Amino acid sequence: MTDVVPLEPVPPLVGRDEITERILASAHEAFDRGRSVVTAVIGGPGSGKSRLLDHVCEVLTKEGTEPLILRGSCREQRDEPFDPLPRILQTRFALNGDLDDIGQRIAVTRLVTSVFGNEEARTVTEVVHLLGHLAGIPFPQSPILRSLEGEPQQYHARLLRALQRFIGVDARAHRQVWVLDDLHNASPETLALLHDLVGGLGDVPFLVLVAGLPSLRGSLETDEESMIELPPLSDEAMTQLFALLLPGLPEPPVELTEAAIERAGGNPASMREIGRILLDSGVVDSSTDPWRTDLSKLAAADLPVSLEDALRARRQRLGSRTLAILERAAVIGEIFWDEAVLALGRGDSPPTEYAEPAQIWPDDSETAGLESTLRRLEDGEFVVPLEGSEFPRVREYAFRYAGLRDQVYAEIDPERLRRYHLLAAQWLERAPQPQREQFLEQIADHWTRAGDRARAAAVLLEAARQSRSRSLNDKAIRLFERGLMGLSEEDRLLRIDALHDLGSTHELVGDYDSALERLTEMLRDAWILVHRGKAGAALNKIGRIHRARGDYPAARAYLQRGLQLFRAADDTRGVASSLDDLGNLYWLLGHYQRALDHSAEALEIRRTLGDRRGEGVALINIGHIESARGYLHEADACYREALATARAIGDRDMECKALNAIGAVFHTRGDDVQAIEIWRSALTIAEDVGDCRMQSFLLNNLGEALTMVGDRKSAERYLLDCEALAQERDDRRVLAEVYRNLGTLMMRHNEIAESRDYLERSLRTARAMGSKEAVGLALRGLGELSSQTVFHDDGTTHEGERYFHEALEIFEQIGNEVELARTLQALGTYWLERDEMERARDALQRARDIYERVAPGDHMRLDETLKDISGAPEPEPVQADEGAEEHVPVVIVTEGPQRSDDTSPDLEPTDEG
Repeated sequence: MTDVVPLEPVPPLVGRDEITERILASAHEAFDRGRSVVTAVIGGPGSGKSRLLDHVCEVLTKEGTEPLILRGSCREQRDEPFDPLPRILQTRFALNGDLDDIGQRIAVTRLVTSVFGNEEARTVTEVVHLLGHLAGIPFPQSPILRSLEGEPQQYHARLLRALQRFIGVDARAHRQVWVLDDLHNASPETLALLHDLVGGLGDVPFLVLVAGLPSLRGSLETDEESMIELPPLSDEAMTQLFALLLPGLPEPPVELTEAAIERAGGNPASMREIGRILLDSGVVDSSTDPWRTDLSKLAAADLPVSLEDALRARRQRLGSRTLAILERAAVIGEIFWDEAVLALGRGDSPPTEYAEPAQIWPDDSETAGLESTLRRLEDGEFVVPLEGSEFPRVREYAFRYAGLRDQVYAEIDPERLRRYHLLAAQWLERAPQPQREQFLEQIADHWTRAGDRARAAAVLLEAARQSRSRSLNDKAIRLFERGLMGLSEEDRLLRIDALHDLGSTHELVGDYDSALERLTEMLRDAWILVHRGKAGAALNKIGRIHRARGDYPAARAYLQRGLQLFRAADDTRGVASSLDDLGNLYWLLGHYQRALDHSAEALEIRRTLGDRRGEGVALINIGHIESARGYLHEADACYREALATARAIGDRDMECKALNAIGAVFHTRGDDVQAIEIWRSALTIAEDVGDCRMQSFLLNNLGEALTMVGDRKSAERYLLDCEALAQERDDRRVLAEVYRNLGTLMMRHNEIAESRDYLERSLRTARAMGSKEAVGLALRGLGELSSQTVFHDDGTTHEGERYFHEALEIFEQIGNEVELARTLQALGTYWLERDEMERARDALQRARDIYERVAPGDHMRLDETLKDISGAPEPEPVQADEGAEEHVPVVIVTEGPQRSDDTSPDLEPTDEG
């Protein structure tokens, strides 16, 4: 190998004064005005991004601001969603390789305690466990982390709050600068967390400096002023840089300088490479003092025209052994490890089959030789060592320039590439957990390039399930798709499981069409294998999607067939799941006794199996049915038992559904303030766990309750958000509800045309999906709207009466006594306003009697009204207060909030999974 000629240490920064001032201005804005600021520097390879940020940090330190500067770099190959935050925290906690797990936990606890001071111990413990866990420190007995297992969205939300709490206190005591390099390699999760973190800190003096390739512009959420793109250096700056790189030349020849500037094209790294080539080729002789030049060699030096050409020219001067090591490193990736390079080298020259055992591994002399070669490559600025390593007792390196690894890789013989990838895959496969989990995609890529598609598929599916467990749903879908492509059509058992998980993930994010496509493929494979249990699972999933879309006849057909297959397969757990699914469907259809029979049977099965989560699911479903039948006390008891179960087993999804149902009970009883508080808590959980459909139910419920308390602005915002989410998911059930509530909101504010449009849309949607209860609710809404107008000119009864009677017929038919009572109350008020006292008294008395039976205490709402009617022989119209809303009934009950225009809150059918 030609010895690498070392250049001078990194020279002073040139040509970036104006940009430096812009970055320093953002730093002073953060520190002097107490703000959290992100400033991004973007540019191509070798443009000097990292050098610029280093210079800014040096200036800040010299200015006396004394910031705490924490650095991290995003690694292209790592699957960790929050990289490089673990390294940032490790630096802040002063963790090093000398500390064992216990020592690291103590170090983190001491630092966080010192930061928070007298803060509540519970807060300190939560921050220690969450941030320590992110930094890679094990907390095996942590109740906080155990409660978040399997709840990735909740973990992310709690982690964000812990980071904001910690930095919010820490940065006020020590002005903080985070330097994040190569952010173009960052995952969407890292970028989102960074955006939310800075956005939520407010008046904290916190500066984040990031650097990356131009592709970062499209992924980093920040304003244009904070995005600084590095232009090429001017000829004047390049002249200055050339002189600094070759300090032994007091006056470089003009011809030499001009040639270097022309070829470097304003790129600092290209100029540095040109300086190295001039020394290496003898154009510049550094053996004398001062240095001398030999321009006759300039043509032979063949100066490159780009950084890529410069690197290629220098690689061609490397010895064969050094070049082979660089090639092995390139196969491993942008980040590589010395031991992995050693493994690939040993694969090139394995021991002969006749070698004695003592001859196979007599010593580790190869390691010393490898380290020496890697040091020379480091001196030649081909590679750089990294602090720390993902693997114990293994040194980690990265390629110095973006694109260099791709150049080297492209020139390797295909057969040697295949062999190297095979060895690289096996070296990474044997890594201990959790390190192996961070490189699953890289392992799969090595298996693929080695030609083993089956192993690649297995690893990709493992990575997909890991991503799904972290609620990285888009990434999980992508990985499932890639894994399925690698599976053979005949490998049906693996395909069935993968298709089930992929379909479930599509369903979770609301892509019902894709979910149905994948679940249908699953059903086809299960049919071929005569696998009744898997077929039942596919049919149940398909039925749930049709139920969610409001296609109840199709949902019933699929769910009933799924139940038949589960029974034939003696799959007791599947039978319970199908029974609950059908119970949900019958509840939505208004067949309450059939619904109760199915869900009660499911509850018994789950209690026999000791399935606590399934038991909670069944309890919520039974609560929905009891609520629809008017038995609020029994429904509330079911919901609260389910809530206790959910919290005991740490099931946040079930906790959310139970809270939604409990909020509905408060709403039904007239306590909207308490209902709103509970529903907002449930909405936070739904957002944390990524349950889009539950979010739509809660948005609708909040909009309805806020309408009742008169907060139009908030109500409309929640309802329109709900409408957009439901339309995106083609969720007709939610659309029917939200259209009705928007109609009610418009009605309350006397916007009659808009109200009628929404209510008619609700009615059309309800009829299309075959939900009798939803049809009845829409009809009642239209009746209430019509009751705000007067009689027809011909003296016939207004159409509102017809709407009320149709709604009453439906609620009597399905046995929904609560809605029957509410409709009777609305009809009675309608007649009361028209001085038809006898008809009003009859309707209100019927409503009062139902309330007394199904909701003890609620009947008192109508007692005063009935008393006034009975005690007035010649009732006269009662005038509403000036400014009162037109829709408010003339006679108001005196005890408890008015609920004559109340509707049922949106309850989510609860599935086992």
